[in-house]
Amino acid sequence: SYIDLEIDSIRELSHDIIPIDVEEEGVSHAFALLLRRSQRIHNVKCTLEASDVLDKINNREFSSSLYHITQEAIKNAAIHGEASRILVTVDQQEDQLHLQIRDDGKGFSLEETNNEGKGLRIIEHRVDLMGGTFSIERLPDSEDFMTCVRCKFPAKSMK
Repeated sequence: SYIDLEIDSIRELSHDIIPIDVEEEGVSHAFALLLRRSQRIHNVKCTLEASDVLDKINNREFSSSLYHITQEAIKNAAIHGEASRILVTVDQQEDQLHLQIRDDGKGFSLEETNNEGKGLRIIEHRVDLMGGTFSIERLPDSEDFMTCVRCKFPAKSMK
């Protein structure tokens, strides 16, 4: 019915605003849902490679920001990069949490990054607020992917 469709729409929207109930379902569950939804919305193959580090994140604000950064990077790769495959990797290396979003799209130019870069500025701003570092790079031709968005955060932020 029409009402059911409206309820589904509201649920979709609210997931974008408050995506994660850390206590209820855990961060890895939220990320799995994000990738499934991104596949459907953008018609792109999304894969998540994450160690058990996602479920060690207890800070709701941190996990929500991580979710939104990933969501924005996927959207950028799908829309601006015209990617068909996106790989999201999350792992912990010593005292840092690493998030990487790689895609096989057409890549990016610095001009484009300056003009079209609203999504990238949003990501950069969120990363700054989280005390992290952000970079975007073109990968060597020998790799399966063209572009990599890299974010690193102090692991202590997860608690």
